Amino acid sequence: MDVINSEKLYSILIVDDLLFNIKVLADMLSDEYDISFATDGKRALELALENQPDLIILDVVMPDMNGYEVCQKLQSNPLTNKIPVVFITASLSDESEVFGFEQGAIDYLRKPFRPSIVKARVRNHIKLKIALEENLKYAENLVIANEKLKIEIAEKEARAAELLIANTELHARHIAKQKLTTKLLQFKVGIDNLSTGVTIADNNRIVIYVNSSAVQLFNKIEASIQHDLPMFNVETLVGTSIDCFHTNSAYQKELLATFKSTVEVNMPLGGHIMNIKASPIFDGNGERLGSVAEWRDITEEEIRLTELAQSYEKNNVLNQQVNHMQKLESIGRLTSGIAHDFNNILCCMLGFNEMTQYASEDIQDKALRDEIENNVKQVDLAGNRAKELINKMLTYCRQDTQKKQMEIKPTKLVIQEVLEMLKPALTSRIEIKMQLECDEIIQIDAIDLHQILTNLAVNARDAMKERGSFISISLKKITNVSAYCLACASAIHGDFVELSVTDNGSGIEPEIVSRIFDPFFTTKAQGEGTGLGLSTVSGIVHQSLGHILIDSNSEKETHGTSFRMLFPR
Repeated sequence: MDVINSEKLYSILIVDDLLFNIKVLADMLSDEYDISFATDGKRALELALENQPDLIILDVVMPDMNGYEVCQKLQSNPLTNKIPVVFITASLSDESEVFGFEQGAIDYLRKPFRPSIVKARVRNHIKLKIALEENLKYAENLVIANEKLKIEIAEKEARAAELLIANTELHARHIAKQKLTTKLLQFKVGIDNLSTGVTIADNNRIVIYVNSSAVQLFNKIEASIQHDLPMFNVETLVGTSIDCFHTNSAYQKELLATFKSTVEVNMPLGGHIMNIKASPIFDGNGERLGSVAEWRDITEEEIRLTELAQSYEKNNVLNQQVNHMQKLESIGRLTSGIAHDFNNILCCMLGFNEMTQYASEDIQDKALRDEIENNVKQVDLAGNRAKELINKMLTYCRQDTQKKQMEIKPTKLVIQEVLEMLKPALTSRIEIKMQLECDEIIQIDAIDLHQILTNLAVNARDAMKERGSFISISLKKITNVSAYCLACASAIHGDFVELSVTDNGSGIEPEIVSRIFDPFFTTKAQGEGTGLGLSTVSGIVHQSLGHILIDSNSEKETHGTSFRMLFPR
């Protein structure tokens, strides 16, 4: 049993006016979750406020207050609007499904209940809720910590600036135009007490003063930065040129010769990130005496900002996956319903067509009989083409994928069979290449593998039009993959067997790459494609626990496309 969190029992509120339905669901879920129930909408709202369950399973049809009304009240209350709601229904139309989602529901469970589906959906929704809450909480904590850090830094900088300004004014008031070293001695104590590291150089770029905070900072990073800056030595820093801080001394010399206001940079040093603010020092007559630099190690601050950005990126990817799954699920349901209804109509039409064929044999007029037989033949041909289209639609919806037995052949053999079959369908301008670098057998039905390779090869042929060139099919092992599946947006990590189909056709435009696996989406002219070929490929690959990557370029000089299908080893 997949336990989401071994230290906590998550809670589910079941709302149904029939105790039988409540008992059935409770028996399915009570081994993993803490179950509470209500038989009417009013009591359900009270329990939701009181117990704050992790998920609410809510019947649509109830007396007094139906499920839609209960869901509206839950969504309008800030104390309950974060609780995910799953509707229960025995029958569901497209309009009512859309209406339910508009009220705030995230899913539907159909009666009669199937335990495996109920458990899987409930477990996924609980996981998704927990993941979203953890990401949000983590992001909020990072933001709070970052704001606190900014406040502390601002306070320290303000104190440092106040002390520096006070000492500068003091020495300018009492000592006019003396050597910078003499002036520094008069406010050395003040700068030494600053928490910010301070270094001061004269106009010849020679370091004449380093405060204690700077010494502590440089001692901490000295060993790690000497590889990049071999001249750097804390003990001999005073009297050394400031070139010891920089790898490009010529640029630094030019900068300090001309700068008249504060310059701030973040510089990597030995695995640390140093924030440096360099300012010129002027006497009362506006003559520059040297420069002062403030040093801060902001490595931890940058790490926190990076973690925050990564958290936001992870949350965006998760939202993208959820939206993609919801979209495909909705299209799949619609497609399945249309396909089944259309199939029933076709069976009836083809049956009557067959009866017409038998009846035509009794017609004495040969010309009329031949005309009827030709019409019957055309109707039968069109009907069978429609059945093939329905089979593709059902394959996309994963309605006809439960085979009694899979026929798994060596992958190399299947590739060779497909190429032999495709040769007559390809023009003489298209060269077929094979790059079979491994003997791995992909665990996929041979007919399904035939269909994948045929669809991709035909698409490659169409992409090259009359120009022609090559189609390459390769099989190899790849390791340490880290990417995202273009079809399902899932993260991919690990080692795989890669089966790829590559061409140097026109390529895929970047703005439509993310849509090519959507059912019924096609770039071909009307009548040339159904838009189900790549949807079927995606469905078959994902049934075999695989994923899809695409490398494509539509630029004139480097055009071409490679469909890379990754299967577990």
